[in-house]
Amino acid sequence: MGACTRDELTRFVAGERVPAISGKLPLDQQKELRTKFSRVLKFNPERVSEALESPYGEDLFNHLSAIFPGDFSKVRVEDTLRLSVDDGQFTLLEFVSNYPTDTLRVNGLSFMTKKNSLERLLLNLEKAFGDKAP
Repeated sequence: MGACTRDELTRFVAGERVPAISGKLPLDQQKELRTKFSRVLKFNPERVSEALESPYGEDLFNHLSAIFPGDFSKVRVEDTLRLSVDDGQFTLLEFVSNYPTDTLRVNGLSFMTKKNSLERLLLNLEKAFGDKAP
C-alpha cells in the first residue's frame, strides 16, 4: 500500500473497493486495515489535554505524524482529538475525517509497519483516560 487520500481511506473503510488501497493489499490486510480504522475506543473528552501530555500522548503524536505526513502539528492533533472524542468515543477514521486539512494523506507503508504498536498505544490511552475524570 502506498499513499492514499482521506477520501479514499474513508470510502475504503466503508467497504468500497478503492484501487489505491484494495489493489495493493491482500484481502486479509484489507480487512485488518478496515478493522483498525473503524475500531471504537472509549475516551473521556475531559481528559484530552492530560492524555496528550502523558508519555502516551507523545508516542501518539509520533505515530500519527509518521502515518499522516505533511501538514501535521501538535495543536491540530489536540484540536482534532477533542473534536473526535466529544461523544466519548474515538476511531482513527473519525480522527482522519476531522483533521483540518484538505490534503491529508495516509502513508500506507508507515501505517502497515506501525499498526500493531499504534493499536497497543490507543488501547493504553483508552485504559488510562477512557472513562473517569481525574
